[in-house]
Amino acid sequence: MAVYVYDERQIESIIRATRRFRLRYCPAAATILIAAVVVALSRPEWIFGAHSHARLWVMAALFVFFVGPLGENLWPWRSRPLKLERSLRQMKVEISAEGITVAGASSPRSLEWTEVQRAEQVPWGLYLRSSNRYRWLHIPAKIQNFAALKQEISQARTPIVPAAAPPNWEEFAGVLIFAATMFCAIFAHSA
Repeated sequence: MAVYVYDERQIESIIRATRRFRLRYCPAAATILIAAVVVALSRPEWIFGAHSHARLWVMAALFVFFVGPLGENLWPWRSRPLKLERSLRQMKVEISAEGITVAGASSPRSLEWTEVQRAEQVPWGLYLRSSNRYRWLHIPAKIQNFAALKQEISQARTPIVPAAAPPNWEEFAGVLIFAATMFCAIFAHSA
């Protein structure tokens, strides 16, 4: 039975990267929100004018992409890195003769070797797939000894194939269609 975890260097690297992202995202989101308020105050007809049906989409987009994430990033500014560090320290991948288990901050998920049909390799790790599309495991590529872990999976007679498309591409297509209809409603000249 082998156990794979994050090493200290990787944990510190991930926390630094998320901190850098937050330091870039928060000022950018605040600038966009301030610009939206200035536009609403200086040119109210653009938002509340003849094309008022666009107002709901603009407000929804501002709240979903900027207000909510900004509040989520600013409110737990000090505790969020600690929670991330704690969850990364709890993350472990156990490989046994019966199957594979990924345990973390949430409840552990496991698959028996008889359930695993294939392992799809993506740049950010491996997805172990079963016949049920909703039963799968994700193993991050930044975990310690990832190459040895892949070797163990291939020794368990599980083929590792490169993923041709992102996993669950249907969900990404749904988001793309939603965004396209939102922009159509914003920029269309008729209701």
